[in-house]
This record gives sequence, C-alpha cells and structure tokens, in this order.
Amino acid sequence: MNDAPYAPPTAPTPVASADAGGTGLAVAALVCGIVGLCVPVLGIVAIILGVVCLARPRTNGRGLAIGGIVTGVLGLLSTVAILLALLLPALGQARQAARQVQSSAQMQQIANLLRSDAEEPAADASLESRYALTADMWISPSADGGTRSYLRIVPDPAFAAIGEPILAEDPDMVDRRMLVVAYADGSISSIPRDEVIELLKAAGPRVRRTDGTPWAPAK
Repeated sequence: MNDAPYAPPTAPTPVASADAGGTGLAVAALVCGIVGLCVPVLGIVAIILGVVCLARPRTNGRGLAIGGIVTGVLGLLSTVAILLALLLPALGQARQAARQVQSSAQMQQIANLLRSDAEEPAADASLESRYALTADMWISPSADGGTRSYLRIVPDPAFAAIGEPILAEDPDMVDRRMLVVAYADGSISSIPRDEVIELLKAAGPRVRRTDGTPWAPAK
C-alpha cells in the first residue's frame, strides 16, 4: 500500500509558440509599409521588419511580411521618382545657364578680336581663317548639331555706333529662349530670341556667318 501523500495534478505550463512575435513583426511591417507610401522613412522600417520576419524559421505572417516589404519598396520608389521630377528641370536650367555663360565667353573673345583688328574685315571675309581660334570657339555649347552658330553683323558706316551689335547667336542653331549678343563697345547681353531675330532681319545682307557666307533665316 502506497502511503505517499496524494498530490493533485498540475496544469501543464503553456509553451510559448515558436511564432510568438513573428506575426506582430509582419503586421508592423505591413502597417509601416502602407504609411511609408507617404512617409518614406517608414518604408525603410517596413523593409527591415519584413526581412527580419521572413528570416525566422517558422512564421505565420509571411504574407503580411511580404506585403510590408512590397509597400515599403513602392514607397521608396515613388519618393525617388518625385525627387527626380523636381530635380531634373532644375538641373536642366543650370546646365543651360552654364552653356550660356560659356557661349558669352567665346563671343567675347571673338568680339575682342574684331574690335582690336587694325582693319575692319570685309563683309565676305572668313573670320575663322582670319583669327587663329580653335574650331570649337565658333560653336555655341547650345548649338544644334555642333555646327558654327555665331553670326557677324557687319557695321553699317552710315549708322555706325559704339553700342551697335556685331555678333549674335544664330537663332536657327541655338534653341534657347534668351540668346547672347555682343556689341561694338565690348558689352555682352542676353536678349529674347524674338528680338534677336528681328535685329538680324533688320540688318539684312549685313548678317554673315563666321565663314563669310550670307545668312538667311530658316523658312
């Protein structure tokens, strides 16, 4: 006969599920991913949480974790797309401004040679042959097709003036809203292309390409 005192059975101690916390991470990843569509930094958190959740050996929240990763990536991609849409126009304008500055410097050098020349070159004279400049000096950085893009305005003896324009960017070759014009007094300015076109038309046959050939506006 067993005289040992009777001990009532005890309830089994609950064993923590191997997935404890896994589903919570997956839900957190999905929530952060959804909010990350508007707040980019949460998209990064969503990706991290989703990857950590999937790295667990067993989890019931794989679908939620994948959803969090996908929405997090979409949020980051949309942010990058928005930033590019905002920055590209600004970069384009900065590039155009830099080209205009470079073109002004080239025209200034050509204008200085014209002004310091002991004899006014004939209307049909080739400035490219007369002055020892590299070939790219006769091409505006904004020129379409990389062809010569400066026009000489031969001075009119009857209306000679210190501030008369002597060089201008060719509006048929340079696609900018503002074009560079050089004057006999050494100044350089940028004026609207419509005004440059009217100026060139008014000068008529006095407008020559830098190789001495006549210029006519494109049809």
